Amino acid sequence: MMIGRKWGYINTSGRMVINPSFQSAGEFHDGLARILVWSKVYCLSGEFTSDNAPLYSFQFPEDNKGDYRLCFPKDGRFGYMDKTGKIAIEPQFYEAQDFSEGLAAVRLDQTRDARFGYIDRTGRVAIVPRFHAARPFSEALAAVETSAACSRSVRRHCVGLHR
Repeated sequence: MMIGRKWGYINTSGRMVINPSFQSAGEFHDGLARILVWSKVYCLSGEFTSDNAPLYSFQFPEDNKGDYRLCFPKDGRFGYMDKTGKIAIEPQFYEAQDFSEGLAAVRLDQTRDARFGYIDRTGRVAIVPRFHAARPFSEALAAVETSAACSRSVRRHCVGLHR
């Protein structure tokens, strides 16, 4: 639930159980929720802080295919919190996915050579970053891109499976 410019969580009775304190917050998976924190965002209409940014900038990039693409967090980092609202894994990742089967795909930075790897629920690297793209695990398999020749536009044709 978003209140003001922060996201928090309610329980099934509608009672606020985690106070709003994150610019973006996701669903819980394997006991952890992905969060995104940033101090500045760049939009087509200018540079903003969390105090005056457009409301559509307070979502995960993949959640809003419309206006959000016009905004880019300057220093945004993903992390994870537990069901009490405590930070379980410090925001440190340039990209991060939800946990699935105890693992989450993450990328540390946005450099050309940055690769995706997988972390466990403690934040430790479980699978060393070596993939150009990585999807969540499902039934003990995860689709990953391993070819350096693959570009973002043809990524869907360059997928392998990691077990």
